[in-house]
Amino acid sequence: MDITYMPHIEAFTEGYITAALWSTVNFFEDGEAYNLDDFFDLSDIAPDKMVEIHTEIRDFLDHNWEDLRLLDPSQAGHDFALTRDHHGTGFWDRGNGDVGNRLSEACAPYGDVQAAEWFTATAYERAEAMHRVEELEAARVQEEAAERRNKVWEDNNVQFARLLAEIMATQDNLDMEALSESMGLEIARIEELFERAQMSWEHSKEVRCG
Repeated sequence: MDITYMPHIEAFTEGYITAALWSTVNFFEDGEAYNLDDFFDLSDIAPDKMVEIHTEIRDFLDHNWEDLRLLDPSQAGHDFALTRDHHGTGFWDRGNGDVGNRLSEACAPYGDVQAAEWFTATAYERAEAMHRVEELEAARVQEEAAERRNKVWEDNNVQFARLLAEIMATQDNLDMEALSESMGLEIARIEELFERAQMSWEHSKEVRCG
């Protein structure tokens, strides 16, 4: 073991775990996808898996410290995860030339990260419970929104004003003379009603969007 890399292990490990969590997709029992970092962090990793992580990292640092020593340890940890999982970026994509290529090749023996296996059944049960709570909350919000829309639909003051406003906006050939005769109102009065309807409709929209 090359003890010169010891001060860098913590940053490398944190970068590695962070990248593995946000880049790994998992699925709830209902089939909905999520990224691991939506529900888990470093503190949720099972102790035996943490030992495996540290073992792999120390081994990688032992064998590649000459190339790693000048790199940012946190970024190198990110790239250890991303390169292993064959993402669109990694050691090879940082402008480090032969160093980046050698480190990318050095990742191959370690295989995929398998971050979804880092957590206990209890941790996954907690995530499932949190997901169900989120779904219930989302359903409640949707139900309340539907109730508000229904109330607006049933409000004659809103819908009649809306109808008049939309008629005026879309009917270019509205027979104002026939309407005047039918209502017993002057055309100017009917135009005023349409204007008032438009103002009432705009006001109701402002209140709803408030």
